[in-house]
Amino acid sequence: AAWASWRLGLPLPDYAMIGALRDRVRNHSSSSKAWGLLSLMLRIAVEYSSPDDCQALVAECEQTARKALSLDRDNGEARAALAGLPPLFGNWLAVREQLLVARERDTENVPVAHDLAILEMATGRPSAATPIIEALIARDPLAALFHYKRVYHLWVSGQYAEMDRVADRALQLWPRHPAIWFARVWSLGFTDRPAAALALTEDGAIRPQIPPTAFEALRGTLSACARKADDKEDIASAVAANLQAAKRGPAQCVAAIIHLAALGAVDRAFDVANAYFLRRGPLIVQLRNTADDPSINDQHRRVTQMLFLPVTEVLRRDGRFLQLCDETGLVGYWRQAKVAPDFLSKT
Repeated sequence: AAWASWRLGLPLPDYAMIGALRDRVRNHSSSSKAWGLLSLMLRIAVEYSSPDDCQALVAECEQTARKALSLDRDNGEARAALAGLPPLFGNWLAVREQLLVARERDTENVPVAHDLAILEMATGRPSAATPIIEALIARDPLAALFHYKRVYHLWVSGQYAEMDRVADRALQLWPRHPAIWFARVWSLGFTDRPAAALALTEDGAIRPQIPPTAFEALRGTLSACARKADDKEDIASAVAANLQAAKRGPAQCVAAIIHLAALGAVDRAFDVANAYFLRRGPLIVQLRNTADDPSINDQHRRVTQMLFLPVTEVLRRDGRFLQLCDETGLVGYWRQAKVAPDFLSKT
């Protein structure tokens, strides 16, 4: 049951499952697997919990992971939990080293492979992330957690027909899953099909709960794209809506960078990126998820994956992009890890 919860990958702590696992380890204290799964579920809870609960969950996650490793030093779930406990942003090299060691010790471990794919995508290497997620889906074709990542990878590689098949199938299997829904809307809206994306936003039967500011910014962006940007007032209105939404939380900062790039508002996109990543510039953004911010997988903390999507290519062509990568530490990561991001490898 804990494994099923992890595979579903909803952006919320599964406190019922954590409680059940706590009972399990009390009765089977020598089970490394139980301790490792508990640490993994606690790591997820740390990311999606309220500030009031966070400190205690961090301590418990570390304690349970250490207990699992004391019973089995190769326990991949515990190693993945410890690697993912701190935020990934700015910590890419340490996480990479931990995950590579964990993979050497347990070559078939799924959470380790999954987190390595996240790291590769976050550091601009979708070509390295893609085969990992492909292999995981081949092993477990009904894990929701893998599918929205697969949508983005197919989008990056230009395989639109396969992207549509995977995205539509995922949305039918897991309607209202926020990460899957946003992946489907964005992958339609920013592959020259904004009208289809708008229609999807109108379907309340499968739409997750989205705060009004986020929904208005999304709809306004798609509407402006659907009209081929003929109306400068529409574009200006959509830009303003995204700048206001970006102040509400990290998920809306991510969306604003994507939307502003799609609208061609490059300067404003960099304003949001500088505020979100560097706390710099006139825009002040909220970096903690609140009730005013959509709860979307992997977006309660600062992320960089959206910087490497096709829709943000207009940013990567700008001279400020590499400066942003340098100041966030990505350039240093590429140098120390001896890897190159895909967008530089192609030039």
